[in-house]
Amino acid sequence: MSIITFISSLFGCKTSGITTKEPNAPLIKYSYRLSNTSIMPMKEFTVEKIDEITCKVTFASDFDPQKGGVVMDSLETSIGLLQEIEKEVRAHKMYKYKEHYTPPFRILDGKSWIMSMKFEDSYFYSSGENEYPSDNGLYIIADIVEKAIQNHKR
Repeated sequence: MSIITFISSLFGCKTSGITTKEPNAPLIKYSYRLSNTSIMPMKEFTVEKIDEITCKVTFASDFDPQKGGVVMDSLETSIGLLQEIEKEVRAHKMYKYKEHYTPPFRILDGKSWIMSMKFEDSYFYSSGENEYPSDNGLYIIADIVEKAIQNHKR
């Protein structure tokens, strides 16, 4: 039994696969990280509900060895951002993603990613190395969050 399967069993849910049911409760946290072989992640963010009208976005903004590596920033914005993410999660049925994606052949260089979603009633996790789900849900959500970060910087 994998550690993810064990942890998810504590929450009373499955982590992935076509037998995973659609969550009945709202999304309260979404995290994503995309990395390559460099030390700085290509993308890393978490969007988490604070209260009924606000969510917090924490994201990798820089790499500074003097500050211990990856520098994380945060901002607060409307809960509408998390609701927009949830809309895409449900539209792409991302709660049915496999636990892990790998190509049929070995690649020693490339990209890896990890995504987790926490709903009020369940938790879902998926990751991959040089392989992705067949839809574009991960990319759409990453773009939505990136636009929110850029709009906040203006």
